[in-house]
Amino acid sequence: MSQKNPSLVEVQNALGDLADSLKAAKAKIKDPDKLTAINHELIEVNHRITMVGALIFHQQTAALTAAVKKVAAARQDVEDEIQKLDKLKVFVETVARFLGLVDEVIALAKVAIPA
Repeated sequence: MSQKNPSLVEVQNALGDLADSLKAAKAKIKDPDKLTAINHELIEVNHRITMVGALIFHQQTAALTAAVKKVAAARQDVEDEIQKLDKLKVFVETVARFLGLVDEVIALAKVAIPA
C-alpha cells in the first residue's frame, strides 16, 4: 500500500476545517443572500475535498509542498472573511482565491501521478 502524501492530507484537513467554518457561519446567518453565497462556496469546497481525497496517495514533490504552503497561508484570509461577512463580493473573491490555490495543488498532484 502506498503512503499518504502529507501535503495533500494537509490540504484536505484545511478544506475540511473550512467546510466546518462555513457550516457554522450558515447556522448564524438569516440573510438569504448571505446563505446562498455561503452555500455556493461550500459546494466548491466540498468538490475540492473530493478531488484531493482522490489524489491523496500520490508521491510528494517540491512544487506540491510549496503550493500547499500557499494554501495554508491563504486559509486565514478566508476565516477572517467568514467572521466579517459584511461584503459578499469580498467574501466570494477571498474564497475563490483560496480555492484557486487549492486547484493549483490538485493540478500539481494530478501530473505527479506515475503513468
